[in-house]
Amino acid sequence: MGVCALKHEGVRQGKDAVQDLMTGAKPKDVVKKRGAQMLKTMSENLLKAVVPAEKAKPTKPRTQKRKLHSKVSHQRVKKSRPLDIFDQK
Repeated sequence: MGVCALKHEGVRQGKDAVQDLMTGAKPKDVVKKRGAQMLKTMSENLLKAVVPAEKAKPTKPRTQKRKLHSKVSHQRVKKSRPLDIFDQK
């Protein structure tokens, strides 16, 4: 909301004012009507920019996912096989 918005609204109201003048309205009445309409539009746009329409819903904080496996299960565990008669000690 600034100079750019003011410029766009001024161009829009100026175009409408020229159309009113071409239909035969008095210039004094056209300036009053379009000036008031421009102030109303600009104040509404300013209020929309300053005051949010709705407050954002609070979001739940993200929690860490629980680990399914412990660190020990990820390590390779050397499996022992049963001794048989050919094994030497």
